Amino acid sequence: MASLPDSPTLLAIELSGSASTVALLHNGTVHQQDFTAARGKALMPAIQDLLHDNATKEDLQGILVGTGPGSYTGLRIACAAGITLGYALEIPVLGYGSFETFAFSYLKENKISKELHLFLDAFRKETYHASFRLQQGKLQRVTAPEVLPQEESICSLSTSALYLEDPTVFQPEAKHQFSYHLAHFFGQDLWDTAKKFPPSPLYLRPPAYA
Repeated sequence: MASLPDSPTLLAIELSGSASTVALLHNGTVHQQDFTAARGKALMPAIQDLLHDNATKEDLQGILVGTGPGSYTGLRIACAAGITLGYALEIPVLGYGSFETFAFSYLKENKISKELHLFLDAFRKETYHASFRLQQGKLQRVTAPEVLPQEESICSLSTSALYLEDPTVFQPEAKHQFSYHLAHFFGQDLWDTAKKFPPSPLYLRPPAYA
C-alpha cells in the first residue's frame, strides 16, 4: 500500500466506547463530530456533515476505523460502514485498535515513557484492560487487550504506572476524543503498521443476547 502524502485527508470512525464520534483530518486540521445521543443511526449523517463543512468525498484518501475493544454493536456498525464507504469510494480502509490509538497519542504527545494502563467498562461487572509503553517513538504492548472482573482491575496496576482513570491522564472531555486521536496521529505515524485489510472488530468475548 502506498504511503500517504504529507497532508492526507482521512476519515476516522470510532464507536467502541460510550461516545460515538467521527473525525476528518484535512489540510492538517482535525474536525470532529459527536453523535453519541443518536448512536449508530446518525453515523452517515455525521459523516455527510463533516464532509459538507470541510471537504468533499473526492478529497478522501483513506478511512480509519477503531476496532476496539468495546461495544459489540458499535464496532460492528463502524467496521461495516468503513468497509462500505471504502468500497464505494475506491479508497483503502484500515483498522487499528482503539486502545492502541489512544495510548500512542497520549504517550507521544506528552513525551511519557511510563507504562499506561487503559480500562473501559465492559458491563456484566467486567472491564476491558490493556497496557502500553512508548520506546524510541514506537508503541509497545505490555498487556494485550483482555477482559477482567471489575474487582481485579486495580490489581493490574503497578505503583509507577499511569492509568486511564487518573484525572491527570484522562480528562472527561477525552471520552469524546478517540476518533480525534485516530485521525490526528494515524497519518504518517501509524498508517504503515495498521492492518492492510478491511477492519475487523476486536471481540474479546461472545455478545450478550436477551
